[in-house]
Amino acid sequence: MNVSKGNSIKTKEFSIMMKLFLCFVGILFCFCFRVSIPLYADESVSSEESSLPKHHVDEIGVFLGYGDSTVTDKDKYRVMPLAVQLGVNCDKYGLGFSDWFERGIRVFFHKDFRPAGITAFIFEPFLSTVISPDNNMEAGMNIFLRYTWPLTERIRPYCFGGGGAMFITQHLREQSTQYDFTPQTGAGIAFLVTEKTAFSVEYRYRHFSNADLKEPNEGVNTDMVFFGITRVF
Repeated sequence: MNVSKGNSIKTKEFSIMMKLFLCFVGILFCFCFRVSIPLYADESVSSEESSLPKHHVDEIGVFLGYGDSTVTDKDKYRVMPLAVQLGVNCDKYGLGFSDWFERGIRVFFHKDFRPAGITAFIFEPFLSTVISPDNNMEAGMNIFLRYTWPLTERIRPYCFGGGGAMFITQHLREQSTQYDFTPQTGAGIAFLVTEKTAFSVEYRYRHFSNADLKEPNEGVNTDMVFFGITRVF
């Protein structure tokens, strides 16, 4: 009876994860298709003559990572996430850190000074394989605010912070729910290999818990390393 019930739960969880995965693939397809429209537009046609809308996403990146954390009464909680990052440049709307800093200097010191950094909102759908303590999955979405500083022409360190939500199939003593929130922060370095393509390496500190919606809610803290390639439009 218990074995049958356990198999039924596993089947239900697998079904949920498959639906989430299909939604994940569908969202990525829609975003990539939406962004690709202007890239194939005839550049000889002016914006007034063209009926194609301008793209709103300024960069697309693919990141692969590894995460490690300690959980109670089990082996290490280890994950291998695959994430797609969709970035929107806040500076082009006058909402970046440099824009606000420049306004503050102008108001309080009556001088003109603008930092060279770039501010962006990052939307990150992700799907992770849990490799320990059991074979399971994570799926969710993060939203970050990222600030990038052009240290040199090709080297750009950055920092970011934000969070999101996810569903996990792994059962943990620390968590009474499988729907959790994921506040996190991190920093990294982007290396421009071409004018429009960058290779990035970054570290993240991720916490996930259910925000005290149900006990127990001890939370799990994960150290994560990511490697990725980003294309800027």
